Amino acid sequence: MSMESSLTIESHLQQVKAALLKMPCQHQLAFAAWCSERLFPVYAVLAEVRGTNEGHILRDVLDRLWEHVFGQGLSSEEVDILLSQCDGLEFDTDADIPSDEIARSLSKAGHIGLGEQNVAQLQASGMDAVGAVWSSLEACKGDIVNNVTRAAQCLLERTDGLLWDELSPTSGTIPRDTIGAIHKQIGEHPRMLDACRRMDEHLKYLQETKRLSRSDPKLVD
Repeated sequence: MSMESSLTIESHLQQVKAALLKMPCQHQLAFAAWCSERLFPVYAVLAEVRGTNEGHILRDVLDRLWEHVFGQGLSSEEVDILLSQCDGLEFDTDADIPSDEIARSLSKAGHIGLGEQNVAQLQASGMDAVGAVWSSLEACKGDIVNNVTRAAQCLLERTDGLLWDELSPTSGTIPRDTIGAIHKQIGEHPRMLDACRRMDEHLKYLQETKRLSRSDPKLVD
């Protein structure tokens, strides 16, 4: 990621961090879990097209994180076990999986138009999903605001990476001025603006919600 892109994401993450500081720790962790939920579907699709059970593993870890949010606390030892499970969730990028198979899997999962068109993009987005869950688990051990902010960073960087693939030339060396122009486009792109807007709206909702409830669909919406 270039300096221009980093600055764009970093400026929004500073706003995220400021919002997190205004809410209880439980609400901060709920936001990290929400970021992880946004990324999980693509990881599940990646596991499906690979024919592995890693999607179920990450789902179980994320569900346990939600249980922690709702009061069934994680011990430090259990967090370490879950982190070790996440550590094994990696995929190669060289498998020859047809794009139409990826599209069918995305459609079946109810996530048409997420942006991923090939295995490399799925793999990158899948790793962002693991990274968000990893940071969320680290937040359970301490340094909550910074770790939760890293989970939010995974979500924004996924959007940034997909837009970079879409807007940048597919071959040849990219001139520096072109790189700057592309990142300006990314920062102003409706999908990036929408990602930031949804993040801000969820932070606002958490700030206004005094008590978190399992029955509240907005916590994962």
